[in-house]
Amino acid sequence: FKLNPTDVSAFLATKYSASLYSSTETPVMTVAGTEILPSSLVWNYKGADGTFIAADTADMVSSERLTCSVDNGIELSFSSTPDFIKITVKNGDEVIFSDSAENLASLSLAGGNEFTIEVAAEWYQNSEDDFYGSASYSFVGSIVEPAVFYLGQTEISNGEFVCIAGKNVDDPSKVSFTSSPDIGYTPTFYAEGDYVYALVPISYELENGSDQSYVFTVSYGATVQEMTLNVKSYSYGNSNSTVSSGVESATRTEDTIKEAEEALLTLAQSAGLSTHQFSGTFVKNPFSVADATISPGFGRYITVTATGTKFRHTGVDYKVAKGTEVYAVNSGTVVYSGYLTMAGYIVVVDHGWGLRSWYCHLSECSVSVGDTVESGSLVGLAGSTGFTDNRTHIGLTVGDIPVRIYTYWENEIAIPEFTEAVSLS
Repeated sequence: FKLNPTDVSAFLATKYSASLYSSTETPVMTVAGTEILPSSLVWNYKGADGTFIAADTADMVSSERLTCSVDNGIELSFSSTPDFIKITVKNGDEVIFSDSAENLASLSLAGGNEFTIEVAAEWYQNSEDDFYGSASYSFVGSIVEPAVFYLGQTEISNGEFVCIAGKNVDDPSKVSFTSSPDIGYTPTFYAEGDYVYALVPISYELENGSDQSYVFTVSYGATVQEMTLNVKSYSYGNSNSTVSSGVESATRTEDTIKEAEEALLTLAQSAGLSTHQFSGTFVKNPFSVADATISPGFGRYITVTATGTKFRHTGVDYKVAKGTEVYAVNSGTVVYSGYLTMAGYIVVVDHGWGLRSWYCHLSECSVSVGDTVESGSLVGLAGSTGFTDNRTHIGLTVGDIPVRIYTYWENEIAIPEFTEAVSLS
C-alpha cells in the first residue's frame, strides 16, 4: 500500500505478475485418468485493469506424447471447458477422422490398435471469462475393447449356481455385481487366462415356492451390462434324524457351533484358488462300495427326534459302513484336514473359483492341507465322528452358500465360451 499506484499498475501488466491471476493456469486435458499438457498454447488472461495480457506459455507446454488406454469411445475432460474442440485421429500418416468432438460418435476404432490423436481446443473471448486462447494436444490412444460378460446358463433351479465369464478385464477386483431381487451374495471374479470367471449361487433360502427371475448387473469401467437368470422353484422336503440326545449335547452346542463357524465359515468366505481344477461331472457315489444310499438329501428340513432340534441340511448324507473309503467328488487342492467337535474328522477340497467340497464325520483323514487330489482319489475313511447318526456328510458350496450337488452328477458346469467378436464403436 506504500507503492505508487502507477508503478503497481505497470507491474500488474507485465508477465512477472502472472502468478497473481488464477486465469493463467495451464488448461490441462485429461484422458482416461491421464493428465496431458498442451503441445502448443496461445493464452491471454485479464489483468487488474480489465485488459487482456498475453501469457508467457514457455513453461505451460510439453513436447511429451503420452499413451492412454481408451475404451468405449474417446472421452476428454478439461480443467477449463473449451468452447470448441476438434479431434483428428491418425493411423500412422493416414487421417481416419477429423471433425468436431460432437461428431465423434461416428468413429469406430478396432481394439488392440494404437492411434495418434490430436486435439485442437479454443476458448472464445467474452465478457464473462477472464481468459481466452487456443491449445493443441497430442497423445497416443491405445484402444481397449470394452468389457463384456456372459452367463453360462439363462435358466437353473433353486439351489444350483451359474457361471459368469468376462473378457477385456484387466483387474477382476474392480468388477462390481448387483442383483435384483437381491440374492444376498457378492461373487468374486477370478482371472484365468484371458478371461475372468465367477460362480453365482442361488441359495435354498431364496426358495419361495414359485419361479423367480433375477436381473444381474455387472459393471467394469464404462461397461454396465444386465443379464437375466430365470430360476425354477425346487421343493425341499422334511426328514428326521436319529442322532441321540447324548451325541447332540456332546457335539452340537453353542461352543461347538462357534468353533465350526470360526474354522469353516472363514474358510468358505476366503478367495481360494483362482484357477479352476474341476472338470467333467462330479462323482455321484464317492465311496468304495456300490450300495451307498443317500439319507437325508440336500436342503431338507431336519428334525432331531430325540430333542426336537431343527436345522437345514447343507449337503448329502450317505449311509455306509465305518472304514469305507471316501473319494474326492472332483479334482482340487486340500485346504482343510482335521477334527472339529461338530463336524468330526473333516476334509475340505478347493476346486477353484470359490467352489469347494466338504467331507464330514470321517473316521480318518487320508490327506493333508496342500495335497492335490484327482476326481475319485482317496480323501478319508467313513465314520461316525461329530454330530451324526453314523452317516458320512458330503457337501458342495460356492463361497459360503451350500449348493445342490445332484445336478452336477449328470451335467458339467456350464462355462461360457467366447466366440463373438467385440469391437469398439
